[in-house]
Amino acid sequence: MTEHAVVIAGGGPAGMMLAAELALAAIDVAVAPSASGADFPDRRLFQYLAAAVPVVAAETPGIAHCIRSGETGLTYRPGDSAALAGALESLLQDPDRAKALGAAGRDHVLERHSWAERAKTILTLATPPAAEQPPEEPYAPGPGLVSAHDF
Repeated sequence: MTEHAVVIAGGGPAGMMLAAELALAAIDVAVAPSASGADFPDRRLFQYLAAAVPVVAAETPGIAHCIRSGETGLTYRPGDSAALAGALESLLQDPDRAKALGAAGRDHVLERHSWAERAKTILTLATPPAAEQPPEEPYAPGPGLVSAHDF
C-alpha cells in the first residue's frame, strides 16, 4: 500500500499558498472536465498549466485557448469516458511525454496568459488609434511652476 503525506507549513495566506503549491506538485495528471452548460474554470486550468502539470481536457470552446491536443495537453470529446481514460492512461504510462506536455503548457501560459500579457491586452484595447488621440499640448509652465530659464 502506498503511503501519502500532506505537509502544511505556516498559517494564513502564505501557508495556504505553500499548501496549494505542494498539492499541485503531487499531481501526475490533471483533468479539466466538462459538464453540460458549464466550462471548467480558467483559474484552475491556469494553475495546473503554470505548475507544469499535464492536463487532459474536454474539447470545449473555453479550453481551446490553452489546450492544443498533443502540444500543450490532451483533449477528449465531452461524454467520451473511454477517450478520457485512454488519454489519462497514455500519460501515466509515458511520464516523459507527460512532462513535455506539462512544460509546454507552462510555457504557453507564461507567454500568453501572464499578468504582463493581460496588461498589454487591456492597454491595447483601451488606447485609441493614433488618429483619434488628441494632439499633445506644448509645455507651458503654470502659476507657481519654475522653468530652467528662471535660474
